[in-house]
Amino acid sequence: MMKKYLILFMTILICAGGVSVRAQDPEQILIPPCWYGEAYSVDCVYSVSGGGIDSVSSLLNGCYFDWNYLSEENILLAAAASAEPLPDPLQTEAYMSVTASPGTVLTLLSLRINGKEAAVGHTVSGNVTSFGTDTVTVCLLKNDAVIHQTEASGESYRISAVLPGEYVLRVSKNGHLPSEYSVTVNGADVVQDVTLRPIGDANADFLVNADDAFLMKRFFAGYEAVIDTETADTDRDGAVTRRDAMILERYLAGWERYSLPYCPENAPDA
Repeated sequence: MMKKYLILFMTILICAGGVSVRAQDPEQILIPPCWYGEAYSVDCVYSVSGGGIDSVSSLLNGCYFDWNYLSEENILLAAAASAEPLPDPLQTEAYMSVTASPGTVLTLLSLRINGKEAAVGHTVSGNVTSFGTDTVTVCLLKNDAVIHQTEASGESYRISAVLPGEYVLRVSKNGHLPSEYSVTVNGADVVQDVTLRPIGDANADFLVNADDAFLMKRFFAGYEAVIDTETADTDRDGAVTRRDAMILERYLAGWERYSLPYCPENAPDA
């Protein structure tokens, strides 16, 4: 059977941290604009895991990378040099195309540009607003694939080694509505604060307590009361009914197996 391979385009840029890229997740690579108009050289060291490298080909202003795959050490060395100054237009690209077995992961360990050490990757970070002390999970996705995942530390999170591109930041926490944000990384660190709305928080004050249960009672009794219809939907069936108010009351009263969101298989209706 013919072996199947995937092509990986690795990015060369000046940033901070280290980065792991799966062979099935192509990345476009641009030369850092601060070196336009100068001669240019690049030396990279990657670790290789989860598969193997068959070949490397790339182009840097008309000059291909020299490469050496040390299979016993699981190390890929790659270098390129352009004797002529790089042209000025921002469309100029450098790329390294790696032919690897499916599942291969390359981690950039070091990068030298024009003989000087350069850090790799940007950070995406911010504050987290939510209710309670459960773990907050933060994922960075590209093309529906999780590229980075971390847990918030206290009321903040930080993801390092993020390559330039368009991403979706997905944040989740037990008992909260998940939230998503569009994030663009383009030559600088990104600060993106995130908010998670707790289920049962009918009055939208980021707390779940008796005030919410009282507000829902007034709402269903016909009093003039405004509720957050997304967070007040405690059973997540797409509608706010008296059943949601009952679930919230039982949750606050500590009834066994009543959680938010409500799971029918864990707590039978009474």
